[in-house]
Amino acid sequence: MELLTYPNKILEKKSESVEKIDANLLKLAADMKKLLKTIDGIGLAAPQIGKNTRLCVVGYYYKDKDDNKKAKEDSPDIPELILINPEITWKTKKQIIEKEGCLSFPGIEYNIARPEKLHCRYINQQGKKQKIKARGLMARALMHEVDHLNGTLIKDRKIQ
Repeated sequence: MELLTYPNKILEKKSESVEKIDANLLKLAADMKKLLKTIDGIGLAAPQIGKNTRLCVVGYYYKDKDDNKKAKEDSPDIPELILINPEITWKTKKQIIEKEGCLSFPGIEYNIARPEKLHCRYINQQGKKQKIKARGLMARALMHEVDHLNGTLIKDRKIQ
């Protein structure tokens, strides 16, 4: 599985909705989750690995003293999730401006305004409709990944 970097045009393409949850989609989600645990990131969207599918994974990991990636227990506000067809359904007008990076823009960070809080609707890997309320870093991560699924990149959101 290869992580695509900008200017690959796949990254700027809107992803197609998932119509059916099957073994191929579940394997892709599991592989993305595995990849996310090996790199320094909070989220990964399918377009970043060349798949035009509305699928993303989030999770917050760190390297322990033996250089093994582990889930960050002291950051419960970033749960490990697989989101199929995620959609932001509500967001605050209040924006937080922070530096933000992206796995597809290695070594680059931009100041980006993101909503302080949001609600996201998605389907889990069992095919059940879910809702999540997020704030802070989790809201930023979800917005970032949904942006990827819409073909919007951090360069499109940067504040001059």
